[in-house]
Amino acid sequence: MNLQEVFRFMDSERYGVLTTATNSVQPEAALVGFAVTSALEIIFDTVRSSRKYPNLKENPRVAFVAGCTTEITVQYEGEAEELAGEALAKYKPIYFQKFTDGPAREKKRARRGRWRLHERTRVRVAPLRPDGSTREWPEAGRPTRP
Repeated sequence: MNLQEVFRFMDSERYGVLTTATNSVQPEAALVGFAVTSALEIIFDTVRSSRKYPNLKENPRVAFVAGCTTEITVQYEGEAEELAGEALAKYKPIYFQKFTDGPAREKKRARRGRWRLHERTRVRVAPLRPDGSTREWPEAGRPTRP
């Protein structure tokens, strides 16, 4: 499986588990809807009243797992940034293309933050080989910028 195949797999999924932690290492995991770019940047949103929102503000290091419908998963580690300005304008349409109800939810809940996972440190796909072995991409750890 190459990076383009990883993108296609992730793009076929709608939900993943985002794990955050406070600086005092109190973990929190939540199911989130997400979209993905061909550069494997994960776009998601959350209401500001959620537990994950202050966690993300305090500690942007996260883990993310996509692939809850088969035995194949993509495990992703990196940093999240809250989108604003030009970056928000760039990434919001990617999210809304997948979640067409997004604009209506945005009007209903104005206190919503949009986030992008980037600064990947690890992308791992497991299991996808007949022998059950996994594959990691060191090149996927290179940071990306908008």
